[in-house]
Amino acid sequence: MKVKTTHPVTGKTKIVEMTPDEYRANKILNPGIRIVEDEQRGFVDESGCRRYTMTLEQLQALYKRFEDFIADCTRQEYDENKESIHAVYALIHQHINAETTN
Repeated sequence: MKVKTTHPVTGKTKIVEMTPDEYRANKILNPGIRIVEDEQRGFVDESGCRRYTMTLEQLQALYKRFEDFIADCTRQEYDENKESIHAVYALIHQHINAETTN
């Protein structure tokens, strides 16, 4: 994976190749380290777990399709599942506003 590092003294940044294990070890010493690109789809988060990301366009399309799905529900279905529907909306918004979104 490609990782962006910042030198603690000079403040210069560079992109280097690291394995997930190297990233986890360096994350402890350098909390400002960020993953720029992974050779596989997705990225590895701070705990070393692989996360799969969607682009902003894909998330916005998902939001629109979810709106269309809700519009196809009956009023009773909507009322019975209102909390879940709002939770999904909130989760999509959270991902749209996340720093890791492309």
